[in-house]
Amino acid sequence: MRVTVSYKRLLLIVTVALVFGASVVLSVLSLVAPAAAPPGIVAAPALHARLARRLLFVIVDGLRYDVASDPARMPHFAAAMRAHTSGESWAGRVSMTTSGVLALGTGQRGRLEQVIRNLSAKPPPYNSWFANARRVGVKVAVAGDPAWSEMYGKDLAAVRLDPEGVAGDADFNAQTFAGARALIAGPYDAVIAHFVTPDHQGHSHGIRSKRYTKHIHGFDADLAQLLRELDASWTIVVTSDHGAADTGTHGADVPVQRRSPVYAYGPGISSTLRQHESIDQLDLSATLPVLLGVSPPAHGTGAVLATWLDLPAAAAADVACDNAGRVLSYASRVVEPSLAQRARDALASCAKGNAAQVREQAAVNAVRIADEGVTRATGLTSPATWRWLVWISVLAFSVVLAVFGRACDLRVLVAGVLVLVVTVFLVRNVERLPGSYPNLTRGALLTLGNAALLALALWPRRVLDYFRRFWPYTPALLPGVRVVGYPADIAPEAYITLLIVSLVLLASSSVSLGAAGFWRGFWTRVPWSGFVVWLGALLVLLPVLYSPNGTYSHLLHHEGARRAVASVVIGLGLYSLRSSLGVWLKQLGPLLLVALAPVWLRSVVGPWLGRSAWFCLAALFVFELGHRRNCARALWFGMCSCLWLSRDFESVPLVAILVLSWLIGGLVASTHEAEVPLAAELLLVASGFCLLFALRIGLQDGLEIGGLNFGAGVFHDPRVGARWVGLALVYEYALAAILVLLALSHALSVKRALALGKCLLATFLIRAFALTCTFSLAGSSYWTALRIISDLPATLCIAFGALLFLAWRTHEARRAPAPARTSFV
Repeated sequence: MRVTVSYKRLLLIVTVALVFGASVVLSVLSLVAPAAAPPGIVAAPALHARLARRLLFVIVDGLRYDVASDPARMPHFAAAMRAHTSGESWAGRVSMTTSGVLALGTGQRGRLEQVIRNLSAKPPPYNSWFANARRVGVKVAVAGDPAWSEMYGKDLAAVRLDPEGVAGDADFNAQTFAGARALIAGPYDAVIAHFVTPDHQGHSHGIRSKRYTKHIHGFDADLAQLLRELDASWTIVVTSDHGAADTGTHGADVPVQRRSPVYAYGPGISSTLRQHESIDQLDLSATLPVLLGVSPPAHGTGAVLATWLDLPAAAAADVACDNAGRVLSYASRVVEPSLAQRARDALASCAKGNAAQVREQAAVNAVRIADEGVTRATGLTSPATWRWLVWISVLAFSVVLAVFGRACDLRVLVAGVLVLVVTVFLVRNVERLPGSYPNLTRGALLTLGNAALLALALWPRRVLDYFRRFWPYTPALLPGVRVVGYPADIAPEAYITLLIVSLVLLASSSVSLGAAGFWRGFWTRVPWSGFVVWLGALLVLLPVLYSPNGTYSHLLHHEGARRAVASVVIGLGLYSLRSSLGVWLKQLGPLLLVALAPVWLRSVVGPWLGRSAWFCLAALFVFELGHRRNCARALWFGMCSCLWLSRDFESVPLVAILVLSWLIGGLVASTHEAEVPLAAELLLVASGFCLLFALRIGLQDGLEIGGLNFGAGVFHDPRVGARWVGLALVYEYALAAILVLLALSHALSVKRALALGKCLLATFLIRAFALTCTFSLAGSSYWTALRIISDLPATLCIAFGALLFLAWRTHEARRAPAPARTSFV
């Protein structure tokens, strides 16, 4: 049987895969990027003369409505809500701090562009009432959360920001209170005090914990004391930016994470209104400017809370209707014509002859319709989402056909679509379950999935024969479920899969026929050296299981300790590969020095030396692989090339994964090809995926995009731009993927190596498609979107590495027989 792939077929695969990857990148960027404000929209005149002499706007970060209204937890806050004008404030669907800050300042909803901006807030592309206040000499100052300064800094008269780099559960309320008091004593017309610590306490300990209850009770007393110190000239508005789940998390389109308290009193605020119906957080962005007598945000889509204002009913209705007309003049440039007409029809009831209450309600209705239209026209709710999704689906199907050709079975595709639909459903809904049910559900699914994996590993023929009665391709769902899973769930899955598969392979020549055979094989077959290497590699990768962010950097704080640990792991890796490197013992020293050089010199050498070492080692990798065909030494030089682009702690998982890959590859190859069961091949593909996913976590220091090495390839060069860093990161991820595939297939026959390369290429392209579907259809959660966007670049880079590996293997299969097998221990 011929095992080669034609160059025409390979070119087709490369072309379709690259077009697919480019389409995924462009679609995500176009959907996440904030919509540009229409040109020609300028701030309208102030809606009314100034009502408040001085305004204090308090934001208690992450304060839930049920906590704030509970007299046992927050007696002063609950009493204020009963005594003053109050209600429920609903944050947007992406219930994050920067989304709230954006909404409160510009009247624009925080959408999924906040996935990036929440990590590093930037000035929004919309007009804000802060800018309008500065133009007319109204001075606004901010104490607390730095997001206000980062987004509106040029329009603020003064800032007193919270400390940076403190622990997540640190209490710095005292500093924020001191900053607020200093600004209140200053010559400012409005002071914003944003208290972040309550949110951090909720994240660290949970909303129902005793620690949080004690903290929020004390904060309530401190806030009440601050408000008592103010004289009657102050107008007070107190609210939150979002709510929180019982675990303290937020960001999703869940009522408990969106619902917050709000109350107001003082000059300009009605003293007759008490409990008010629910309001939209955007409404405060239109109401606060009215209190200060400044223009509302030109691009805002919030309604003025007319009934909250201390104005005659007719005057309040005029303010509400004038604001609705302003919103409609902006929205008509953005929304669909049908929705714009609906909003104009609703606004018709604002005519002067109607009752004040009718006019106020008409203004609210028109604003809500306009806001709905603006939301539909941008981001994941826009028609462009579906166009991109259809195009990417067509490309994904083409990729599968190009890679597998006639071997592609329609039933497998149908099953894959069903698995994807179930996965998207779970990703969207599990996070939205109340209380602790999200974690309980994930734990149950994790247990069931790994029970199935263990059954397939220990009883392959029995399990396969049973499931084949119903559908011959059922076992393919096992690695398939992992491929389309949610990143936070795949992290522990990757570790447990590696543990189970490699343990079974250690104990048997292929896959054991049962638990009894597994234990007999383990005690009689496993060499101590191989067991120690296996155990050490898994211990090094243990952080992948339990730490979603800061996986290795949090464990290795001290720079010297990081380098020492990296040096020890590199040395042990070299010792493990010594029998395969084809060198004398005395030649191991230079190889060790080559690997240790980047660890100890990377932070001190200049760009010429650093990049020269990076490129020279890449050339040695290609030379060893293409001319000498020594996989072990090529692996070593490729790894050293990666180390010049890595951070110290990245060296630890990189070396451990390559050693574990070499071990698994040698064990898998120990079975005669004719005796390889389907279960072994499925487990090999699942292992390859999990090794590469664990590698992605190690190189990215966790699940989130903020852990990327944004200094890759810089080497202290001040002129380096983002494109160079991006190129270095693509090289690092792609080469690391090639190295893992090389280690897995070093002892396999050409046919099995090509099959592994094709399967893993398709695996990561299918994963990119699955992530895109989840992002498009379940995008109302900050955390879901953040982790998908964090996973997509690495997924595409790894797929690119698998593509290069497949091209190399194809070329080698045409020009020479498979390389000789080598032993690991």
